[in-house]
Amino acid sequence: MKKVVLAGYTGRENRGTQAIACSTADTFHKLGIKTSIAFRTKKEYNEYISKNVFDTCLMYRKYDRFKPFYYANCIYNKIFGNTDFYHSLFQREILKDARDNVILHIGGDTYCYGESYENSSLVSLASKRKIPIYLWGASIEEDAFKNKNINRILKLYDKIYAREALTYELLKNYGFSAQRIFKTADPAFLLEPEKTELDKDWWEKEKVIGINLSPYAKENSDGTLVLRGIIQTVDYILKNTESNIVLVPHVYKEDYTLRDCELLTELKKQFENNCRVKLIKGDYSCGQLKYIISKCEFFIATRTHASIAAYSSCVPTLVLGYSIKSKGIATDLFGTYDGYVLPVQELREPEMITDAFVKMYNSRTAEKEHLENVIPAYRNTALSAFEDIVNEQMMKL
Repeated sequence: MKKVVLAGYTGRENRGTQAIACSTADTFHKLGIKTSIAFRTKKEYNEYISKNVFDTCLMYRKYDRFKPFYYANCIYNKIFGNTDFYHSLFQREILKDARDNVILHIGGDTYCYGESYENSSLVSLASKRKIPIYLWGASIEEDAFKNKNINRILKLYDKIYAREALTYELLKNYGFSAQRIFKTADPAFLLEPEKTELDKDWWEKEKVIGINLSPYAKENSDGTLVLRGIIQTVDYILKNTESNIVLVPHVYKEDYTLRDCELLTELKKQFENNCRVKLIKGDYSCGQLKYIISKCEFFIATRTHASIAAYSSCVPTLVLGYSIKSKGIATDLFGTYDGYVLPVQELREPEMITDAFVKMYNSRTAEKEHLENVIPAYRNTALSAFEDIVNEQMMKL
């Protein structure tokens, strides 16, 4: 194996995806393995080409929908029920670079939200071309195993690296052999924080509590419940502690329905004239955001990778979860997710958020000590996945 080719990278707009890619590249470099990655925008390609984070930068090939082959692909999909033709072109650079190497398909929550033709075609094409392909650091919802097409694709991976216990158990329960699955931790637990300038007076004068909110906070049947609960919690913090509060976005999508800034801006407006509440507005990288989060005394997160940045920095964290990934990671770290993750869909009243915060905040010293005890070993479980891939490929030489 000369190189690891990272596929499925959706862009730095999602700092969680960026964290997976950058921490993966950095760790493989430490093991003497080169990395390659494909970008979806010329802007990000140009940004990384000179940074030496990845040894090779590629581009997905984009085509105008009015080009003849677009229609040919539609016809092909209609007849054969897949998009392999189109994606053999769209992902050509990845497949070409992966010859005599391996593909790491960034897992994350790839199989948490239904079927994707892009992912299915990549795995199918790699399998047909005898290119080893691994699903990397994945969480998988149980519904995915019940989908015949997704289940078929999952079985084409040479190995699946599950990033938390609940997914790993599902893989076993649905018949995946022990040789083809590996229990690990999200590679972002290995991400190094990148120091960035902060307002020293604001950060050092008082302790800081961080809050991350995403549009998934609206997954509750009452779409405003989580925001109202967080407003109550912020109000409690301001009245009962001397802590400042920093609002931290972690996804910066162009589509306002997917980015974090909208909801956090709405939250900030509720405390517009209060200097103790600050919204992060800069274009920070995943490493810089981790540095900011690491300076917090306590954190509340909706985004999984915002919580990972906090956990791996030993910051006590209450997670407003919405899928298997948050529950699984908390179970790994604490033996249970009860009390550590509030499933958004199950919340019935805003006070539940404030009550959970107060309970965990009051025990934050013990929670921090627990994280300081378990995180070093947990980081090693992430590192073991890298070593497993290197060893597996060495055995094939």
